[in-house]
Amino acid sequence: MTWSLSIRGALIAGLLAGCLVGSVSAQDSGQNRPLGDVARKSRSDRQATGHTASKHVLNEETEAAKGEVWSVSACHTIPCAELSIKLPPGAKYPSRYSQVPNVKIERGGKTHDLKILAANQLPASDLESAKSVFLEDWFTRPYYFGAAAKLEFDEATKIDQWDAVVTHFTIPGRVTNYRGLALFVSVTSGTFGFACIFRDDDSGDGTSICEEILNSAVVKMPENYKFYTPPSYMNDDP
Repeated sequence: MTWSLSIRGALIAGLLAGCLVGSVSAQDSGQNRPLGDVARKSRSDRQATGHTASKHVLNEETEAAKGEVWSVSACHTIPCAELSIKLPPGAKYPSRYSQVPNVKIERGGKTHDLKILAANQLPASDLESAKSVFLEDWFTRPYYFGAAAKLEFDEATKIDQWDAVVTHFTIPGRVTNYRGLALFVSVTSGTFGFACIFRDDDSGDGTSICEEILNSAVVKMPENYKFYTPPSYMNDDP
């Protein structure tokens, strides 16, 4: 009986020793392999199994490099009229659909932070009323600036033969003061526009960049249209 137990114990001890040796060998093998070899093997395995590398469906930098076009509409006619501006190549922005889209533009090794606001179908029958509604009324709302813009001076102009005005303004802030330019255009379909805003301490380059953006404006007014009165809620906010 004693001999039988000794043989069994020897067999168990042998099996345990074999497992320990195998485990140590595997650990040494993994530890001695460079990380580069492990990464290459992983890539090779994925390719061998038909794995396809993921692709970026939307790249904001690439898209903006083509010259992003932003548009607003005035719809007192069907089809609507459209006013478009073009962002400089390389402009970056997290979302153009927020109330106050932030746009970053690189110039001369410096990043300029702009805010570009869109004004669809303003509830105004002329350019003077359009300025007041957008810059002095809507700007007071908390999701804009919480304060009316102070209008400085206007520059009368035309966009594709349509009457327009560029208004220079300032916005007082608790922490940061802003300056900006706003373009308003009056067409058969109504009035609409854009505002380009920058920090007061960036007024030199900021003014130049905003002028470039607003100077890219294009109006598309349909030749054949029918007059239409939009529901009142469409005239409440941009």
